[in-house]
Amino acid sequence: MKKIEVIQENCFKCNSNIFINTIDQKSIPMIESEGNVMHPICEGCYDKIKERSKPLTFDEYQSLAQATAIYPGQGEPLGKLYTILGLCGEAGEVAEVASNFLDESIERHSLLLVSYSCRISALLSKAIRDNDGNVNETQIQEICWLLEEIGKISKINKNISKILKNKTIIKKLSNIDSEEMKKEFGDCLWFGAQMMKEFGLSMSSSAVKNINKLKSRKNRGVLNGEGGDR
Repeated sequence: MKKIEVIQENCFKCNSNIFINTIDQKSIPMIESEGNVMHPICEGCYDKIKERSKPLTFDEYQSLAQATAIYPGQGEPLGKLYTILGLCGEAGEVAEVASNFLDESIERHSLLLVSYSCRISALLSKAIRDNDGNVNETQIQEICWLLEEIGKISKINKNISKILKNKTIIKKLSNIDSEEMKKEFGDCLWFGAQMMKEFGLSMSSSAVKNINKLKSRKNRGVLNGEGGDR
């Protein structure tokens, strides 16, 4: 078997640092994403990442994700707000996927409550991206509808403690399409990468700090409980 040597280069279109193997050297000038939006990154760059001999690190992903970051206010407070709202919105998509596998029940209402709340964040982030922060009439109507539904669900969903006790309901979540969840989590990851960039942070630094924090809590026996500084 021929040995694959991994080398680091810059993509000639996106100028991102990429790790590629010496066998796959082809590149195609541009790729087209959903909505027929052209992004300044070559398809060969993605091909090389797929065929590379080692997994992506957090920082490599963050660098590649930056090539598709097209939104206003980058490096400004508006960019911070956009990425925060976007991350909340994508987290709601995860809850919505899960809710589709549950019947009309307390459990489904709980996930919809999260989904609807986060969808408001998504609508606001889209207003920033597409319309200079101006919320159009359609978006206002949808936000009003979501607020009404949240109110209805909140009145119904008083016995939320029953969720984890109902093993039949929980078992239904095992039917969730893992590929669909991978897609939604990828969107969360993208917004997380951009948010970290807006605050001048690397994903790896956050990951290391998080692990160190959790190790400390475990060693002190305070993994359970409340408070970020415990």
